[in-house]
Amino acid sequence: MALNNYTDLQTAIGNWLNRGDLTAAVPDFITIAESQMLKRFKKALSEGKMLPRAMVANNSNFAIPATTEFVSLPSDFLGVVSFTIDAPSNPDNAPQVQLDYVSPMNLAYLKQKRGPTASNDTPGVYTILGNQFQFLPIPDISYAGDLWYWQVFTPLAAAQGGVNWILQNHPEAYLYGALTAAAPYLMDDARVQVWGNLFTTALEDILAADPLPSDRPWLRMDSGATFRPNSTTTFNINTGDFTYGP
Repeated sequence: MALNNYTDLQTAIGNWLNRGDLTAAVPDFITIAESQMLKRFKKALSEGKMLPRAMVANNSNFAIPATTEFVSLPSDFLGVVSFTIDAPSNPDNAPQVQLDYVSPMNLAYLKQKRGPTASNDTPGVYTILGNQFQFLPIPDISYAGDLWYWQVFTPLAAAQGGVNWILQNHPEAYLYGALTAAAPYLMDDARVQVWGNLFTTALEDILAADPLPSDRPWLRMDSGATFRPNSTTTFNINTGDFTYGP
C-alpha cells in the first residue's frame, strides 16, 4: 500500500510485522523513529554538514527589543543558517549588519573586555545559551532581524494531513525506523540489525539527497578579529583590547 500519511504508515507497519494487535504500540514506534532522525540531524549539524533544504525556515522580522540582551529562540529552532539585523543607524550606512556567532565563552570574554559601563550599541555578535540568543553589544534600539535557520521537522502526529516532507520524500526512513523500534518490543533480536541497517542507509540518503549548498569553506577566526560592532571600533592585536571612539 502507499505510504501517503500517518494513517497509511501505521497500517503498513502492522502489515510488515504481520501483526494486527499492535495498534496501541505502533505510534510509539513512529515517535521513536522520529527521535532517532532528529538526533541524527543534530549530529550532522554539529559536524558542520549542510542539512536538506527542506529544513530551512525564515523569520524575516525576528524581534530584538531595545536594551534586551537575551531573546528566546524560535520554538522549532535547530541551528542558524544566517542572521542579519536591520541597522538604520549603522555609521557605515549599510542596510543590514551580519551577526557573527561566537562561543558562549568568547562572548563572555568580549563582554568583560568592554567593561561594566559600556554603552548599548548595534549588536555585532551573538551566541546561544540554552534556548536563548545572547547579543553583544546589548541593543541600543529595537532591531528587526532576518533569521534563516534549520527547522525541526513536524512530527507526523501533529502535521497537517498527517504528512511532512520526510514521509513525502523519504517514506522508507519512517518505515524502517519504526520497524527498528518494533524489533526490541517484539523481542525479535534477529531483526534489529536488519531494520537498523536499512534505517541508517535511509537517513544517509536524506542527508545526501538535497543539502543546502555551501559557497565556500569557512575560515574560523579569533573573535577579536571578527567582532566589530561599528566603524569606530578597533582591535589591538598586541594587547587583545578593543578601542572605541573616533
